[in-house]
Parts: sequence; structure tokens; C-alpha cells
Amino acid sequence: MPRQNIIPDILSIYNSPKSKRPWHFEELVGRRPVNYFAFGRGALVEAFRLCGVGQDDKVLLPAYICRGVLASLHAVGAHPLYYQVERNLKAAFNPNSTPPAKAVLAVNYFGFPQHLDIFERYCKRTGAFIIEDNAHGLFSMDEEGRMLGTRSDMGVFSLRKTIPLPNGAALVINRSDFNDKLAKQKPFEASRADFLFTLKQSVRRFIGSFGVQSARAVISILRIRRQMMIGSPIPLPDPDDEVVLPEPAGCSPLVRDGINTVHPRLETDRRRALYLFLHEWIGRHSKCTPVFKDLPDGVVPYGYPFICEPDDLKNIERLLFRKGFLCISWPDLPDAVKESSPSFYKKVRLVPFLW
Repeated sequence: MPRQNIIPDILSIYNSPKSKRPWHFEELVGRRPVNYFAFGRGALVEAFRLCGVGQDDKVLLPAYICRGVLASLHAVGAHPLYYQVERNLKAAFNPNSTPPAKAVLAVNYFGFPQHLDIFERYCKRTGAFIIEDNAHGLFSMDEEGRMLGTRSDMGVFSLRKTIPLPNGAALVINRSDFNDKLAKQKPFEASRADFLFTLKQSVRRFIGSFGVQSARAVISILRIRRQMMIGSPIPLPDPDDEVVLPEPAGCSPLVRDGINTVHPRLETDRRRALYLFLHEWIGRHSKCTPVFKDLPDGVVPYGYPFICEPDDLKNIERLLFRKGFLCISWPDLPDAVKESSPSFYKKVRLVPFLW
């Protein structure tokens, strides 16, 4: 698709190309066994159960992680054992000396493949299982053409983070000896979120038809409303996220019946084009540095992540806002690692590609 035809459309990021034919998630992962949940944290609880993680067991996971992941650990009575990541978000721990755990979480940050060699060496020594956290990489593949989330013992997907859905997550099983152990699928259930999603879809299409100016107006209204309600223009951290799983537990019927809110190939093209545009534009207008230097073939980015020094933050936020883009901090780190984490953890900013 010619670049000049993409840029006017991707700047109005609220309209993803719809699919004429409903498609099912199982088609993407080669018809592997799948269990659906409303949220990825529910899928992670089931993954822990399959790995035999229980009371007082340890799970090795990155310190650079959303605090909500800890709620899944709390649900099974387990405790985190943290490892660090480098500035390019590659796992950085010694697989030969890191203490043993029942399971290890390998995160494909922002849809970019995490190298699994270090995890495989660790698991060979300790007997741990690898859970591939692919919440950000629904359509992504690695350099060998393997779908992210299908390269280890099991993969956790959060569909709702990439495509417009009221909720939707999945646990994919990649080893046959786990097939019979997978829990029975919970009933798909519509909730208030489904109604709000339908309403939001109408608003999204309406906003997208008016372009960047309307996007800026809506962002301003949402920020003013949130400022009035909670005293902050952005959502505040919730300490309960570390111990409480979100409701509902059942996945939306829209996932079961077939997804048509986006066309996978067109959404792939849109996200890659948008990433390349922002990569060049942010580099030209600021001193910010990208988390990833290149966009490899097969990667379908969750958003555009970059590292921004505090003195440059307001400037880039203002410039992005003029273009109709949000700029957010990611992730909301667990309390236990906030003070001791490397400084760049708190300097990563993200332009999300789904509103």
C-alpha cells in the first residue's frame, strides 16, 4: 500500500479496517487448544494451574511488568521472583544461577518477539515451564515466521488490547500433554461492557470521520472529565490491582461468534505504517529514543514505545496531541520494584494504536 495513501488514514487511528468475513482466533494459532477469558489475568491464572503453581511457589517474571499480573499470582497463592530487562527489553538474568521457580514468564513487549534462548536454558536446569505473555502481540511473528504466543509451553493473549472488543483474552496450549488438563471453557457471557462497547464503536467511527481535530477535542473532554472526577487527567494507579482480578470472568460472545471489527491483514498494514510514521516523526521533532531501533518483518506493533527524558516530555506530549495521538506511561510498575528498578523503566512512553 503506497505510503501517501496510508498517512491520512492512520492519523485518525480510531478507525480500524473492518473485516468483511468474521474470523476466529483459533485460525491465527493453527487450531491449537484454546481457552477463552474476559481478561489476560484470568488466562494467566489457568496457565499457572496447568504448570502446577500453588501456595508459596515461585514464578519468575520481569520487574518491568504491569502490577495487575500480580493479581494472577495472588489468586494461586504464589510469589514473584523478579528478573530485570535491558533498555531494548531483552531479558537479563543468568539462567545458570537464578533460583528455581515453577514457571517463568517471557514477555513479548509491545508485540516484539522476546528471545527465548535464555528461558529455555533456565527451564532445562530447573524444570520450570515457559509461559509466553503475548498480550501485546496478537498478529506478530518472530524472525523464523512463528506466531508469538505459540513458541513455548503455552501463550497468553489479550485480544482486547489489539482489536476493538468489550473484553477477550485467550490461553493457547502448545504441548499435547496439557490438552486433557485444560479446564472446561467457561460460558461466554454478555455484560454491561458489551453494551458500552457498541456505543463506543459508534463514537469511534464518528470521531474518525472528522479526523485529527475531533480526536483532540475528545481527548481534551475525557481528560477534563477525569480531572473533575478523580483529580487527575490520567487514570491513577489502583493498589488493589495487585490482588484483585477484574470482572467479569466470562468472555464476550463476540469472540465466540466471530470477530469482524478489524481485518487482520489490513490492521497489520495499518499498525506497521503507523509505527514507521511515528518512528520518523518523533525522531525528527524530539530527543526521544526508540525502544526498538528497527521494525522487523512479521512484527505487528502494539503501539510506538520510546524513552523520553523528563525535560522533553511535555514538548513531545504537546506535539503528539496536536496530531491527535495519546502518549501514556507504561507500565504501572508493582510497588515492590518501583524504587529499585532501573531509571529507564519510568521513562518509557507509549503511543497506543487502539483507542
